[in-house]
Amino acid sequence: MNTLKQQNLPAPRACALGIANPITGDRVRMTNHHWTFSISEMARNLGVSKLNVINDFTALALAIPSISPAQLVQVGGQHALDFAPKAIIGAGTGLGVSGLFPVKAGRDQWVAIAGEGGHASLAAHNETEYRVIE
Repeated sequence: MNTLKQQNLPAPRACALGIANPITGDRVRMTNHHWTFSISEMARNLGVSKLNVINDFTALALAIPSISPAQLVQVGGQHALDFAPKAIIGAGTGLGVSGLFPVKAGRDQWVAIAGEGGHASLAAHNETEYRVIE
């Protein structure tokens, strides 16, 4: 394995990590595993001045603007709007969800909304819905 040093490349000053877990503070406790870590301690151990740890589906949502329109699926309406809210949904350790919302027209700036769809509950309205939930 080639290292950055072997390639005469500088060490990064900052890095980011997408992880299948809610991120609510410095201490990350994996939902479906016994692993736990401190974001600030990991940054020190990696020697970086900034370490962003975000939910994996939030990371995927942030990538949506770089995906070609042919790779996206239009849901609702006749035509996709270039600068309109976007959603990402998929299987992971649970149900992964995130949204991407426009914040500045003309500059195509976006904000991602983190979510944990697999940690949500449904309220049954009838016996059939109750059986589906069960």
